[in-house]
Amino acid sequence: MKQEVLDRVLGILKTGAEDEKETAAGQLMAAGETAVPGLQAVLASGDADARWWATRALAGIPGPAAVQTLIATLSDPDEDVRVCAVMGLGECRKAAAVDKLLTLLPGGNSYVARHAGDALSKIGEPAVPGLLRALEDKSPAVRAQAARALVRIKSHQAIPALIKALDDPEPTVEHYAWEALQRMGVGAMVYFRNP
Repeated sequence: MKQEVLDRVLGILKTGAEDEKETAAGQLMAAGETAVPGLQAVLASGDADARWWATRALAGIPGPAAVQTLIATLSDPDEDVRVCAVMGLGECRKAAAVDKLLTLLPGGNSYVARHAGDALSKIGEPAVPGLLRALEDKSPAVRAQAARALVRIKSHQAIPALIKALDDPEPTVEHYAWEALQRMGVGAMVYFRNP
């Protein structure tokens, strides 16, 4: 895509109607990594809606510059922009995002934390060590998000921690730990263990 066309399409993210922004985001995704510097410039703007659309476009670009920009966008002041970045990182399943996504679990914003847990579950096995640490966090909400993410991953390395979580004082953690063990086929074995 020529620079003048790229600049015009980037401008649509700031001034266009919703359907025009959707089309522009698709064009920017198709342009690939060449669109990343322009999208970074949009992310530096004060317009949260334009930043959301830039983040949406970045989520469809698989290259390393786009992924690193999405990771940086996890610190955006607007929660909808952060969630868009979280969802994009979950869809591209990049292990490089695990550490930053884990920092969103205890952030106090349950909307962002829930999506961060979902993204970590999509990333899968590379997220397990961090989720196991989160499963021991002092915050019941963080432990619950970690256990919930582990349900989908079905990692056998999580079995001992999930068995321990069956005794968690937070019922939600216990519920998700049990569900994870059930999905891995070890729930019945745990149920019949000796006291």
